[in-house]
Amino acid sequence: MQKIADEAGFSVGLFYQYIADKKERLFLILDQTVVQYEEQIAVVKPDTLDLAGSLRDLLFGTAKVVSINTAGTRSGGLNAP
Repeated sequence: MQKIADEAGFSVGLFYQYIADKKERLFLILDQTVVQYEEQIAVVKPDTLDLAGSLRDLLFGTAKVVSINTAGTRSGGLNAP
């Protein structure tokens, strides 16, 4: 919890003041992840003549969200050496 608070730039106490429990934390994390996916999907312009290109763009957007959200994990996501 301390690491999350440090990265966010505020104290653990303040973190707990606004986020009540693990269930709420999980909801907020999942909600933010869905927003990130929606942002990446919105950028992809479906092209009926280049479906492979549209799919590629969508997959790259998905990989970007995964990379952002796993950068601080043990595996390091897509940025792992």
